Amino acid sequence: MNAIQIPDELRQVIDRQVAEGRAASAAEFLEAAVRRYALELEADDAELVAAANEGIEAIRRGDYITISSPEDEAAFRQRMWSQAMALADEMRTHESPPGDEDQAAVHTTG
Repeated sequence: MNAIQIPDELRQVIDRQVAEGRAASAAEFLEAAVRRYALELEADDAELVAAANEGIEAIRRGDYITISSPEDEAAFRQRMWSQAMALADEMRTHESPPGDEDQAAVHTTG
């Protein structure tokens, strides 16, 4: 196997992990790090494929709009903004302000 060059900052990280007992050696640490990175890349790929499949299914269902002019785009943006604001308003009406549940105990007469 070919030797690889590692910047001093990363070498210090590896050395510290080995010294703290998180890996038996620098080689073991690097092997684990590469495996973890490869798994993350595979998960990213799977997520991308799932999103693409979801989009394809939406198209098949007819769940899309066609934007063919600047006016279409402006109308779409306005519709999305209105929906976002309506959702935000709905969320605000269903939230109680922080501390409201404690205020009943604070009010006293006399």
